[in-house]
Amino acid sequence: MALISCPECKKEISDKAQICPNCGYPISKEHCETIQEPPLSKEKFPDFPVIMNVGKQIANWKGDTSIDGLYFHSENVVNIIPEGDVSVELSTNGIVINKGLTFYYISNLQITKLAFTNKETIVEESKSVIGRAAIGGILLGPIGAVIGGLSGTGTTNTLKGKYYLVINFWDVYTKKQQTILICTKETPQSFIDRYNKEKSQNNIPEGNDYVVNVFNEDQTLNEDKIIEAVKGIDPMRLSIKIEQVTGMKDVYLEVQKIITNSEMSVNDVKSSGCMVTLVVVLSTSILGFIITSSLL
Repeated sequence: MALISCPECKKEISDKAQICPNCGYPISKEHCETIQEPPLSKEKFPDFPVIMNVGKQIANWKGDTSIDGLYFHSENVVNIIPEGDVSVELSTNGIVINKGLTFYYISNLQITKLAFTNKETIVEESKSVIGRAAIGGILLGPIGAVIGGLSGTGTTNTLKGKYYLVINFWDVYTKKQQTILICTKETPQSFIDRYNKEKSQNNIPEGNDYVVNVFNEDQTLNEDKIIEAVKGIDPMRLSIKIEQVTGMKDVYLEVQKIITNSEMSVNDVKSSGCMVTLVVVLSTSILGFIITSSLL
């Protein structure tokens, strides 16, 4: 066996490989002729509301509303969630993936499928597809991530679980169907069953855990949607929600700029008692600093 360079990613691979384990590029002519790419969904991004309430977290009395797992960037395209141990928690109208101080919310409206599979099935079924792999109706990520990144295959990660919780959903930021793979030690079936049960009940949204749909196709802020959103969420909270989805910085300044340019009435913008308190505290601190400085 000799090593050759992949024409696509330039990494060294076996000359006997039919596809590159790193990027999924077809190597042999024979493979190119027999491979068939699964059809991607031609559905357009749904007409979601600007504000989607995820609801409030459900108490885990029966141990079926939360599941622990591992999240790797090598297996996923959503990089806003940090790598490592994560907790997937069920809310009345969606789920939240929790890693330390990072909370990634997904509403029921966005989720198209919640299922589970294992590494062996993913690798075996993905050998004959390019692009996105489809296993039993489950959409997976790019073939390079599916085969090359699965918790130890071609990476420094070691497999710490035998199952994968698969979350297929509409990403409000990219406006595309995305997949999140979370490696778990135990089967996520009870979690999935509870999710389906809660979803069927059409719970009335409560709490302040929102997903905001305020982006253009090019992933910039949509000014009209921002103006609509600040009528229901105060600008600071809206900015935090945008940062949770995108990782953007200085969002609050951009939101304020949009509000100013729109010439909205102050009464039209959702206010927060916490924000008023913050402004008062800052104003008091600044005034105290000025007085102290003048006395020196």
